[in-house]
Amino acid sequence: MTRDQLHAIGRTLYGSTWQTELARNIVNLDGEELDKRRVQQWACGARPVPNWLLPELKKLAARKLKEMQKLNVDLDKFG
Repeated sequence: MTRDQLHAIGRTLYGSTWQTELARNIVNLDGEELDKRRVQQWACGARPVPNWLLPELKKLAARKLKEMQKLNVDLDKFG
């Protein structure tokens, strides 16, 4: 994954605060929350985006999709 792809995914999932939110929502291989600085390093190209991140991003996207689908159902109730 390139840093540009990471930017696009992050912005789609979390908007302008994507780096902070990604760090809060991703658990690293040691089972710990990511340090925001690590995400910033990936984003600026100082460190390569690790291979283990893609499956984690897929999980986040699936979770966000469920949230949006539920919101859509709830909004239908108002109409």
